[in-house]
Amino acid sequence: RNDQMARNLLSLFKKRDQIQFCGKNMIKYSKAEKLESNLSQKKVFQQVSDFLHQFHSKIDQSNKSESLMMEIMGFDLKKEDSIIKDGGKGLKIRGNAKEGTVVCLYPGTIYLPGDPSLIPSIRNEYLLRRSDGSLLDGKPKGWSKSVFKSCASRDFLSDDFPFQDEGWLQDGKGEENPVNPMSMGHLINHYFGGIEAPNVMYTEFEFPDDFPLELRKYIPHVYYNRPESLDGFLPVKSLALVALEDLKDQELFSDYHFIAAPRFDSNN
Repeated sequence: RNDQMARNLLSLFKKRDQIQFCGKNMIKYSKAEKLESNLSQKKVFQQVSDFLHQFHSKIDQSNKSESLMMEIMGFDLKKEDSIIKDGGKGLKIRGNAKEGTVVCLYPGTIYLPGDPSLIPSIRNEYLLRRSDGSLLDGKPKGWSKSVFKSCASRDFLSDDFPFQDEGWLQDGKGEENPVNPMSMGHLINHYFGGIEAPNVMYTEFEFPDDFPLELRKYIPHVYYNRPESLDGFLPVKSLALVALEDLKDQELFSDYHFIAAPRFDSNN
């Protein structure tokens, strides 16, 4: 009887925790929807652009992109063991970021509707779909890595003007060394029910076709099948990860199934 009572109590505690987590999670989704309504793709891009302009102007005087990111943004990003049991590696923010801040970018190959995406989608949890039907494959190894590098070599201009950041791809030791320290969104774990709720959300935006040539080496994307353009430059579809709350020295968690699609234009 005592054993049965103990099992009943344990079941009640588990249900209580689940209810508390669900309530917490619903609050986060409500906040995500509210934040999405207040954002615009222009605002998201402006945050990214401001960082890259400052980063580019100072990187020659600094030998560590992480410390430079801390100087500019007030935080940097570190790949560490996840707090989730058997969760492998995760991404931790060191420092402080306010709600609504772009924390990092989700890198990867861009597949437009109609591109052959069946093979890269097999057993690939890194494939994210934007509201316009395009896919971003942020898997840093295997077939996905080979495709990204192949497409990057196709769009190669010169050593002085690379068109994308390839450093987010894993090297032979399984490590990343991105040129742009924001290109680390693929390391963020999906939230784990009962333990953590999402604290960042995927948010759509684009790098415009007139984005400066000297800054394109910081864009962690390449088109699988590059559309034709009269002047050779195209808007680059992307995903940013935006803080859902004030963050401080903690692991980042997202919801792989929720991608915000803020409006394009804003006068703010």
